[in-house]
Amino acid sequence: MPEGHAFEDHNGKIRNRMRLKWWSVTDSSTYRSSAISIPNSMRLPNNILPLNSIENASFEKPVFLVTIGWKDGLKILNDNITCLDWSVVKSDGHLVAYRFDGEISLRNDKLVWC
Repeated sequence: MPEGHAFEDHNGKIRNRMRLKWWSVTDSSTYRSSAISIPNSMRLPNNILPLNSIENASFEKPVFLVTIGWKDGLKILNDNITCLDWSVVKSDGHLVAYRFDGEISLRNDKLVWC
């Protein structure tokens, strides 16, 4: 985060580093639009992210993320990246599986949970 900026995490701890949606960072991404797992991202600066500090990797094979504690609804994040931990530790969360059959582009209808 830019010098002088911080946020309070879910446990009340003050942090000056944050997780980013690295799979979707572009030259117009901001700290606010790219934040993950921050209680109130509207409190983050809306400054453009310095791209020289981010490696926006591109993957040919599907990538399955865990430990993000996502809350934005069960869905594929982009063509070949998805999260399988949708706030599973919360009472309304889900641990998700993906029925992978070798496809290159992931599909929402292949996400399963109970």
